[in-house]
Amino acid sequence: MTGRLDQYFDEMGRNKEQGSGFCQECSLRKDHRGPVLVNCAIASPDVILVSESPGGRPQDTADLVDWTASVLRSCHEKSSGDLSSARDMGYFIGALTRGKIYSANDGTRSQVLYWTHTVKCFIQREDKGIRQTKKEGKQDFESAVEACSNYLREEMAIVNPKPKLVVAVGTTVAGRKLRELSLVENMCEVYHPGARLSKEKKEEKLKILQKKVEELDLGSILPGALTL
Repeated sequence: MTGRLDQYFDEMGRNKEQGSGFCQECSLRKDHRGPVLVNCAIASPDVILVSESPGGRPQDTADLVDWTASVLRSCHEKSSGDLSSARDMGYFIGALTRGKIYSANDGTRSQVLYWTHTVKCFIQREDKGIRQTKKEGKQDFESAVEACSNYLREEMAIVNPKPKLVVAVGTTVAGRKLRELSLVENMCEVYHPGARLSKEKKEEKLKILQKKVEELDLGSILPGALTL
C-alpha cells in the first residue's frame, strides 16, 4: 500500500468509527470491520476492478488481513472453468485471472490488479441477534452506495489516475456509479456473476471485455478473458 493510499484508507476508517465525513449518515458504519479493499502488490496497477460490496465478512475482528487472504485464496482455488459460467465473485475473479491474484509470498495483496468496492463496509447486518428485513437491508445498501461513492474518485486517483482498464462488475451499481463520477475512461462493464441472467446474456458483455483486453495487451493480467 502506498503512503498516500494508506493515509486515505486510515481516513475512511476514522470517518467510519467517528461517524464523520461521508460516513456521517450511513448506518453501515456501525460495523467496524473495514473499510474494504484488496490492495495490489504493484504500485500503479494497470487494471482496477470495482465490484458492488464485499461478502463473507470476518468474525469479531477489525483486522481485514485474514479476510483479504482468504478471499484471494478462494479466487486462486476457483481459477479453472468457464468465465461466463461463474456464479460468484470468487469464481469470476479466479477464472478472469486464472488464479494469479494470490501469492503465498504475500497473501494479503493481489498480484495483478487492484480490487475495490462501491460499498466499503460489509452489508450483512445481524447486530445483537436482530436480523434485518429485506427492505431495511436494501435501504442500507442504497444509502451506503451513495455515501461510499464519494471515496471512490479519490481512491482510484491515488491507486492509478490513468489505468489501462477499469472493470466494473455489475452494471446497476458499480457501472452506474462510475459513470456518474465520470470515471469511464477505458471502463468496461460486465454483469455481476450472481445476476439472474442467461449465460448468453452475460457473454455479450464478456465479449466486449475480451476485445478490450486484446486491444490493450492485458492478456497476461486477465488471461481468462481471452478464452471465451
